[in-house]
Amino acid sequence: MAAPEYNLKVARGEDFSFELVIRDASDAVVTLSGDTFAGEVRRQYGAPKIATFTFDVTQLSGLVELKLPKAETLKLDPSRTYEYDVFWTDSSASATIHLLRGQVDVIPNITHITAS
Repeated sequence: MAAPEYNLKVARGEDFSFELVIRDASDAVVTLSGDTFAGEVRRQYGAPKIATFTFDVTQLSGLVELKLPKAETLKLDPSRTYEYDVFWTDSSASATIHLLRGQVDVIPNITHITAS
């Protein structure tokens, strides 16, 4: 099954984040104990990685916060559109799931922001 598409708008230089709650087919919250997540931003399939998501997981509530810290959003060029995807490795099912995918549109910053 193809991952759902969710397009992002990210302001260059911000600490960007959004939250997901993982639920099973019966709409019950999934316990994420021992589960891992991975996600990257690239110009297109096969291109070098531009930015990497980090993840904060609240195991019992199925809550996952996906983050692109300022140091990562500063790598994004507002004149380009990027692609991203996120994978979830469910330790209880020994399965890797293509959780989410989409485009990243970058909003240019007027204020000069530095990585430090």
